[in-house]
Amino acid sequence: MATADGRAGGIAHALELEPDCILVDVDLCEDSGPQLANELAALGVSAAIILISAYRDHAALAEGTQVRSFLSKTDISRAAIERLMAAAAHGGQ
Repeated sequence: MATADGRAGGIAHALELEPDCILVDVDLCEDSGPQLANELAALGVSAAIILISAYRDHAALAEGTQVRSFLSKTDISRAAIERLMAAAAHGGQ
């Protein structure tokens, strides 16, 4: 597990560590989480990207991006992430 405090660090970690799953916040200060998700996919990162936000209404920001799913920060748990990963592995969301 690793954390990054910005776009460049997140990309570096994703390329170096090759994780199964990446949690990306919608609001990355000067950057956009959905844009970062698309950039990671364009770089060949195959990890499942889950967009997160404190605001449930931000789920729509995942549409049309390389984001696998969306989780509200209040719902983040290991079990919730594992459910999303399992559903995606079986073709669902």
